[in-house]
Amino acid sequence: MLLIAPVIHGCTLTNLVTSTIIAIPKGRDVNIADFVNYRGIVLSYIYGKISDHIIFTKFSDKLVTSDFQLSFNINRSTNMSDMI
Repeated sequence: MLLIAPVIHGCTLTNLVTSTIIAIPKGRDVNIADFVNYRGIVLSYIYGKISDHIIFTKFSDKLVTSDFQLSFNINRSTNMSDMI
């Protein structure tokens, strides 16, 4: 019911869409005082991950992505970009 309620009522709990961004340095030998040397990693709450998993499991046969979408696809990787 927790996952169906937002669809029925058109709104969701703030905790379902809130994430925390953690700054990770891009390498070992970078100037950590310069903000351009960081990348943001998003930590999502478990409710969002569970809902994503359920939706993907139930509707994966109906979800279609572009041929240029390399990440988040089975047997595909961003390392394959030179193959397109």
